[in-house]
Amino acid sequence: MNRFYALLAEILEVDESELSLTTDFRTDIPDWDSMRGFSILCMLDDEYDVNMGVPEFLACETVGDLYKAVGSPAE
Repeated sequence: MNRFYALLAEILEVDESELSLTTDFRTDIPDWDSMRGFSILCMLDDEYDVNMGVPEFLACETVGDLYKAVGSPAE
């Protein structure tokens, strides 16, 4: 989970300590934009081999939702 948080924090340009499973990455992150969303989709594919479509991504609201999508990967 630490690697997942590190990758996500880098994309969102926040400190890892600002992220939790309940963080709503669209509303709790001040500089959220669609490019960050696209970057998250690319990270999920590149790092975890998760090819998530836009509808599935839009259904995710929290960091925990994204983490569930990657299937609790080994660190």
